[in-house]
Amino acid sequence: MTYRKEIDGLRALAVLPVVFFHAGFELFSRGFLGVDIFFVISGYLITSLILREQSLGTFSIINFYERRARRIIPALFLIMIVCIPFAIYLMQPDDLENFGQSLVATTLISNNYLLYLTSGYWDLASEFKPLLHTWSLGVEEQYYILFPILMILVWKIGLKIIFFTFLLLSSLSLVHFYNLSSQDNFGFNNESFLLLTSRAWQILFGAIAAIFLFKFKENKFLNSNLTSEIFSLIGIGCLIFSLFLFKENSFYQGVFSFSAVTGTLLIILFSKETTFSTRFLVMKYVVGLGLISYSLYLWHQPIFAFLRIISLEKPSEIFLLLSVVLALIISLFSYRLERFFRDKKAISSKAFFSLGLVCLLLIVGTGLYLHQSEGFYKTYPELENSELKGEYANTNDGYVISASRFLNKEFVYENKSNLLITGDSFARDFINMGESNGYFSNYELSLKELNCFNNNEISPESYKDSFNNADMVVISYRVLRSEKEKSCFLNQLKYLQSLNKEFIVIGTKDFGYNLNRPLKRKMYDYRALVSEEILLFNRYLIETIPEKNFVDVLGIIADKDNRVRLFTTERKMVSVDRAHLTYFGAKEIGQTVFEDPLLEDLK
Repeated sequence: MTYRKEIDGLRALAVLPVVFFHAGFELFSRGFLGVDIFFVISGYLITSLILREQSLGTFSIINFYERRARRIIPALFLIMIVCIPFAIYLMQPDDLENFGQSLVATTLISNNYLLYLTSGYWDLASEFKPLLHTWSLGVEEQYYILFPILMILVWKIGLKIIFFTFLLLSSLSLVHFYNLSSQDNFGFNNESFLLLTSRAWQILFGAIAAIFLFKFKENKFLNSNLTSEIFSLIGIGCLIFSLFLFKENSFYQGVFSFSAVTGTLLIILFSKETTFSTRFLVMKYVVGLGLISYSLYLWHQPIFAFLRIISLEKPSEIFLLLSVVLALIISLFSYRLERFFRDKKAISSKAFFSLGLVCLLLIVGTGLYLHQSEGFYKTYPELENSELKGEYANTNDGYVISASRFLNKEFVYENKSNLLITGDSFARDFINMGESNGYFSNYELSLKELNCFNNNEISPESYKDSFNNADMVVISYRVLRSEKEKSCFLNQLKYLQSLNKEFIVIGTKDFGYNLNRPLKRKMYDYRALVSEEILLFNRYLIETIPEKNFVDVLGIIADKDNRVRLFTTERKMVSVDRAHLTYFGAKEIGQTVFEDPLLEDLK
């Protein structure tokens, strides 16, 4: 296969937006689309390689897998091994346990599934995850396992049928992607973003381009200077449009994913030495950046994550820019490692796989131990509770779930008032604040998941009976970002008002930017600054909800500078995820919050 410098230039255009997106620069707020570009490039290169070898009769699936392993594994294993001591030294137990899970999932090429089944890519805690970005490697590697097998099976039926087969498969995947995206107002949900089934169309588009060029490389239309110039410029325009020229919620985001893929496809198909786009893409430093793009992709996120973990508040743009420079420098050395392991003369297959097996066992063993020990939480008295035997100590999930016994509970006691609590996980937090203090004794509780978060609309019919049967309704949400989510919430309130039903809205809360350093350093008196997003949503609630129906939790627990305590008076951790309460936090904060006149009758 002929080396195409412009493909490395395309890699540079793909990796930089991703790096600056993970750094948090607003200009690159859609930089995650760089991954879409990578997928198309991968599909094109892998298919071109297989087509050439199949046509020559030299294709070997064993050799294919070994080449992929030599390309991907050495730098990936290195970054994971380097991350381990930093994670153990710097991370608090909840984050460390998650890191251990990521080690295992990444090694088993399934970190995309771990993210899908747990917190997801868009969760606020994602910026503290050193291996967050390896989800895309999982997608590619899953494809690499399946694709050569498929090519072997269909090779004899001819390229024309293979072309249309791939076209059909990519169409099905594209429809699946848009169907999932449309469920979130054509934004990206975790399934459409993370899984191979909804990403395959991007890789297959690259494969289709490879087949097209393999079959029609002498085509006059493709080789026309005018055609090449026009379509390659359109391709560059599509990339700029998708990455920079739209704002969140201004259009369907899925459209811009398609634009990024289309732009990449056009450049691959129509690049020629004479075109403007190619002359730019083959510039020395652009190609050089493309050559180290894999190493840069691997190193940038761990560097950003650990910078954030050691910072009490959000790092400045200067520090983040310096981190980008550091990632570039490290990537230059990491690229040399990549080249060394790709060379069979430098390291034999036996030596390569033996060393790989040792590293795999080390990484997986460490990951399993971090998971099994729950991030060494028992070494932190700030999280330990002998009476509860750690049931709520190491993670918020155990305690949040403790409210589940009230989920969908029917009201049956005639001598107690019916208290319906609804919202998201913060509604469970509210129950825990009361239950840990022995409140609600005169009330029968029911928890209903009438959650506006990530829902376009909840019809009144879905909560009609629940609201009608309640004597009082308590609603609590974390953050409702979109206008549709807020509209859903306001419709619930309007319905309650139409019933003349007594209701209370519990304000949101937040525990700062980062909990790792305060816990590790035992900074018991430190107060964390509440995030701007939470302050904005709380201000929205104050301005929207009548005073007689609203409990301003932040106004109760934060000081005049909008800072909150991270430890209770007994030096127990208030939260382990910056949002939900531990048992200790629920008990102590609950005592304060329930002093509000609106809640005194619930005690």
